[in-house]
Amino acid sequence: MLRKKNKETQTDLSKVIGVSMRTIQNWEAGITDVPLEKLKIIAQYYSVSVSDLFKDHFVFADDKKDEKEKSSLELEIQKIVKAELQENKKELQDLNTKLDVVSEALSELILEREEKKILKGIKRA
Repeated sequence: MLRKKNKETQTDLSKVIGVSMRTIQNWEAGITDVPLEKLKIIAQYYSVSVSDLFKDHFVFADDKKDEKEKSSLELEIQKIVKAELQENKKELQDLNTKLDVVSEALSELILEREEKKILKGIKRA
């Protein structure tokens, strides 16, 4: 559990993400599920992905869930991972677009520099 690995109390974490200590207790005991927006805050706080929270058993006490609940949980995890992948894909596309713009601008600067060298060489001749 990330919270315990970081030697933090439930109160510590509750203050960071803006919920009560009781809410943290319920999440960790598997009584209630963590809303996606809070998962994102927790993931950002610990510098991990949302899916990593589930791998680390941060949120749910799996041994307290029956098979139906586990299946439902697995579907929810898949949805979260898919959403996270879509966000990453969009970020990557945005970065590629920016890279294309920078590459084009750099190419133009190189061409301008070469043209200036050629013009200087013509003027000297």
